[in-house]
Amino acid sequence: MKKTTKLFCLTAVLALTACSSSIRYFQGQDDWYRDLRQSGWQASGANKQILTQVINRIEAKNQNQDTRFDLATSEYKSGNWHYEWDNAGQQANADGDFLAASLYYTIAAYPFINEQPRSNDSYQNALKNYQQAVESDGSVLEQITVSTQDGEAKAFLHLPKQQPNKVMPVLVMTNGSDHALTQLYPIYRDYIKEAGWAMVTFDLPGLGSNNSFAQHTNRTNVIHQQLIKKLKQDPRLQSDKIVLMGKSFGGNAAIKTAFTNSDDIAGAISWCGAVNGPFLKFGFIMTLLPDMTRDALLSRFNLPQDKLSQQGEALALSSQYLGKVKTNVPMLAINQGSDKISPVSDMRLIAESSTQGQYIVVEEEITQGHCSSDNLTMPLVVNWLNQQFPI
Repeated sequence: MKKTTKLFCLTAVLALTACSSSIRYFQGQDDWYRDLRQSGWQASGANKQILTQVINRIEAKNQNQDTRFDLATSEYKSGNWHYEWDNAGQQANADGDFLAASLYYTIAAYPFINEQPRSNDSYQNALKNYQQAVESDGSVLEQITVSTQDGEAKAFLHLPKQQPNKVMPVLVMTNGSDHALTQLYPIYRDYIKEAGWAMVTFDLPGLGSNNSFAQHTNRTNVIHQQLIKKLKQDPRLQSDKIVLMGKSFGGNAAIKTAFTNSDDIAGAISWCGAVNGPFLKFGFIMTLLPDMTRDALLSRFNLPQDKLSQQGEALALSSQYLGKVKTNVPMLAINQGSDKISPVSDMRLIAESSTQGQYIVVEEEITQGHCSSDNLTMPLVVNWLNQQFPI
């Protein structure tokens, strides 16, 4: 195991809630049901001015209501969350800014509660614009369908258009429980494509394009397992260079697969992965979560809170893997050093559970909340890929 940066002081994992919205109440966002993630949305392709305008419009329209701004107007009209962001998506599409349009439609669907049909419609528009954005930028986007024991899943392969005959290594990248795949294109465009890799993305079960079946606590990597088989059969991809990378809860499945399918993948990366610590006291953590985060989790698993609260042991990877067995799959854990959902202790545990393990603490000036920033994390990830799997 290698430690590559200085550890930051870490407070106890239970001191605050385990999500990016854990600091929202200290930032004046308690008037909103949703966590307003302007910086992340902007990094994914949204326009800062448009973000501000839409948020201000929703707040102004619902200023005198006795509930949260984004819940006050339930009818699909001015002031309604879905209406305002759908309109922003339509305007961006008309302007030819397909990536921004995809983001605005994604925000309209956020936080992807499956009982909301209008969210599903918005997300379908997000996917259509996402494809236009990828293809207009000189890449190819192909849908892959795989069958799992829980249902049929969709994934999306990104390839450079100008190199159709090149056999490429592939990174399988997934987001967490309330971030959709439509937020990942800048990761591919700015880092993965430039490094000479193809990329496959998909939404976790219960989310977005894969919301037709729920996440199962004992089968969090069910899509990964079936997708790997399909990727190995694609002649455009290097079957011996399939690396999994998961962000937040997506990191749980990526690391788990390094144990369950160690002969099938070349590496696994946990980026601010929710892999262990929070699940050891999951019932207590669930009571601390903001409403939106809790509702999103319950929707992903399609379980009531009392039932999901009892599933922490199944989700904690130390129950079967971390600290109990070693895998020969190279594993990287990376994050900033004060994340309560992905603490340094869990990063170290990942590294120690691989014969070729490493963890990197990303040094950031602002370290509140969940996950290190893209622009500081991804260059370190690409460097690790180049060292471990030279092309």
